[in-house]
Amino acid sequence: MTFQANMSECSNCGGKLTGPYCSHCGQKAGTTRLSVTGIARGAFNALTDLDSKLPRTVLELTLNPGQVALNYVKGARVAYVNPVKYCIAVFAVILALMHVTGQIDLTAERVTAANNARALEAASSGQAVPAAIQASQRATVEVYTEYLQPLQLLLIPIAAFLLRLLHFRKKRNYAEVFCFLAFVFGHAALLNIPVIALMSLSGFLAYYNLWVYSGFLLIIFGYGAKVFFDLSVVWAIISGLVSGALYAVTMIMLVTLASALRLNGII
Repeated sequence: MTFQANMSECSNCGGKLTGPYCSHCGQKAGTTRLSVTGIARGAFNALTDLDSKLPRTVLELTLNPGQVALNYVKGARVAYVNPVKYCIAVFAVILALMHVTGQIDLTAERVTAANNARALEAASSGQAVPAAIQASQRATVEVYTEYLQPLQLLLIPIAAFLLRLLHFRKKRNYAEVFCFLAFVFGHAALLNIPVIALMSLSGFLAYYNLWVYSGFLLIIFGYGAKVFFDLSVVWAIISGLVSGALYAVTMIMLVTLASALRLNGII
């Protein structure tokens, strides 16, 4: 049955109804009462409808990430998932997967064990590792276990600023470059999800998948930047290498800063 007291007004935004759909928000005029079958049908349609935002966004980002970002900044906002929302959602899934599989704790244990083993070996040879270095190593492990995903997200606006400077002649503003990178980082992380799952099931330490993720990131970025910034193949490769180097240096600086803040009890 319908669940709308006044069929002349939209139950979602209150706008005046002049047809089967609201002209303001697009919601269907005859809203029905919620039911289990209705919820299940809606979820199934969202997953299987090839015209929905998420499947289209994932498919087109896989085929041509630069064109998706270009379409989005040129005004195709309804066709795709918001790049920031897409990126944050994928990173949240990865973080949950790493916790569920125990990979974060396992990585921390193995890295800590390796650091302790090196400290004992150095002590036995009369070259003890200074306490300050050991404390810094512990802080770095703690930063990895607690702040790796937030640091990667924090890196995106910083990388967008550097990338805009690198391609300032292309007249892309900061917001446009930021959206491009949000799509790139989010999609690289999405493609990395099955890798993390397979490594966990195979007994491998998913910490090493950072190399796989970096590879996905470099490929998607290089291919996407060629279209988004209208670069030649040579300049796309150069841009990818320079941006990759800047990304690595910036990430190291962020981890180092976070470790220092951890040592001082600020975070």
